[in-house]
Amino acid sequence: MPQLRIKNGPQKATVVQIEGDKPIIIGRDPTTSLQIIDKGVSREHAEVFRVGEMVFIRDLGSRNGTFVNEEQMEEELLREGDTIRLGSTQLVFESSNKAAEKDVEYEEGAEFKTSLELKVEDLFVGEGDVGRAGEHFRAICQATQVMSRHRDEDELFSHLLDLIQEFIPADHIYLFLKDEDTGAIVPRATRQKGETTQIPISRTILKRVITEARSILTADAMQDERFKTGDSIVMHQIRSVLCVPVSTGRTTLGALYAVNARLAETFDQSDLELLTAVCTQLGAHLVSLSATRGRRRMFMGLLCAMSRLLEAASGEMKGHAERVGNCAAVIARQMNVEDLDILRVTLAGYLHDLGKLKTVQAEAGQEVDPKKGDPHVLIGTLFLEKLPGLTEVVTLVRSHHERFDGRGTPVGLKGDSIPLGARILAVANAFDHLLYDENKIEPGAEPDPSDVRKAFTELGNRAGEQFDVDVVRALMVAYRHGKLYASKDTPTATAATPSTEDVAEGETWAPQARSAKNDEAPAT
Repeated sequence: MPQLRIKNGPQKATVVQIEGDKPIIIGRDPTTSLQIIDKGVSREHAEVFRVGEMVFIRDLGSRNGTFVNEEQMEEELLREGDTIRLGSTQLVFESSNKAAEKDVEYEEGAEFKTSLELKVEDLFVGEGDVGRAGEHFRAICQATQVMSRHRDEDELFSHLLDLIQEFIPADHIYLFLKDEDTGAIVPRATRQKGETTQIPISRTILKRVITEARSILTADAMQDERFKTGDSIVMHQIRSVLCVPVSTGRTTLGALYAVNARLAETFDQSDLELLTAVCTQLGAHLVSLSATRGRRRMFMGLLCAMSRLLEAASGEMKGHAERVGNCAAVIARQMNVEDLDILRVTLAGYLHDLGKLKTVQAEAGQEVDPKKGDPHVLIGTLFLEKLPGLTEVVTLVRSHHERFDGRGTPVGLKGDSIPLGARILAVANAFDHLLYDENKIEPGAEPDPSDVRKAFTELGNRAGEQFDVDVVRALMVAYRHGKLYASKDTPTATAATPSTEDVAEGETWAPQARSAKNDEAPAT
């Protein structure tokens, strides 16, 4: 129900409901519906009345006037949050759709004594015997922090398994997740203690956990009635096993599998509860990351389609903008650039030649001075500046014709003063021109290695003068690792990777841990 609430003065927080057809008379006279003790308020100052769902305020010929949002009025239709001033008294109109506004009061310099001050990190650094439950509480807190800090999945999994291994007695820990494209269950991360011999995974246990979304804890799998029929369990002397589903409650995304071969130190219920809590958090986090990737793929796909249409309209080389954007993203990943900055440099690659379109040139509506740089860069910058949320992308587009030696345009930035994204975009743009322009390669065709070698040689000759040496090196490393023309979104399942349907009773499978090397490219 709509209402009026007094915001200041001795009657502060007084509330009057606005209901029925009878108007509310506001004034200083005690006979009014809402009496306000204020010398600036007339005996009958104003009235508030309803017409259906609408609420109006009307001045009743008051001496000092009625103000709504500090504008004097005779009659006004009220909206949520409107401030009404009568004399020095302020009232707020609140509709039935929102809760009453609460005013917050602050005071400065109040004396207080600190009983305890605690940083988030301090939660995880206690000393002394706090018990197993206390240790596991710390582990859960740390897992929450790890997930909030890392958007890259491989980095997240690495930190998470390191953390888990600190708190549970496991010789080996494996994280299995379902591939978004193939549906196969693939190992995404592994950990082992010391030089322990690799222990195979029981498909019997893994299949049951994933298909039934049910955790399994066994102190001695060889003596467990549920699994002793599996020959592999006996053959490989699998002892204590703890396997927990990574689940969202509705969908099982994979499983965390921990195992050791020592009866002296087995898993217990508290370990099961710890991993269940961590895997519940992980499941929700992975769903969020997947949704973000989906939205990003949709957005980037739309932008790719638009760039193709723009190139067709302008007669520019087909696929150039898309290739430059993708190449810039690969270089940025190789250089361990933050995820958000990878997105920005990708967008800049898709949009860097926008100023070549005649329609964009007309829309920019300003003359550009060719002495200040390439007109299409300046025009594209002017156009993009009008779009909200692209400030950082505009900076990269504007600066991608700067040179590392300071002889570029439009400003003459030098070295590290050129934004890293612009230095990356410059190399990606030049690389694509060297490949596709000079070798007349058809759009969509993968370049011949000899053409790539010639392009790299030319980039190497310009490195240190036109281009950043580190960026050129990163491009070479990415190409050598097969990343330049490979899918970047999800890992690819291999023939040796079982799906939930492939996991047969009584079989084991020993996944090999994946390792990525950050090789150095040869000097250019």
